[in-house]
Amino acid sequence: YLVQPTGGERSFRAYWCPYMKNRARSVTVNDEASLMFTAQMDGCTLGVGGATPNGARMVMHINQGSYWANLSKSGAITEDAARMAQYDSQAAMLNDRLGAGTEMVGPRSYRRDADGQFVLASTTFGVRRDTGWSFHTQTFYTPDLTKYFLRDVRQVI
Repeated sequence: YLVQPTGGERSFRAYWCPYMKNRARSVTVNDEASLMFTAQMDGCTLGVGGATPNGARMVMHINQGSYWANLSKSGAITEDAARMAQYDSQAAMLNDRLGAGTEMVGPRSYRRDADGQFVLASTTFGVRRDTGWSFHTQTFYTPDLTKYFLRDVRQVI
């Protein structure tokens, strides 16, 4: 969605790539705004399709939390293996929907902490400049589930 300012001099236009549990949602970003945001990611994958001749790109936020939970509860595989199967499934769906050359921000790139545990979350956003769209993560963690601490901000696509 392209979000229009509702008033005030501090308002700006931006794209919103929606999130929906166990679904894939998308937005096409182009030159109508210079920023794109999506919901916090803590197991989701964000896919970015190739640029069109005018620089537009399809962005898709996918979550298959129930996929992981159902595999894990079945007892057929370990919780870690179920989580990896979810991540692989999300990536496969993005490649299928967005085509060859899809770039992704997936849990393997933003979830692991220094100990290799999958406990980090990300606020992922896009920025449009003259050279096109780039996508970044703000990775953060919460040691006690009450406060969030920013760990890093980096360009990922």
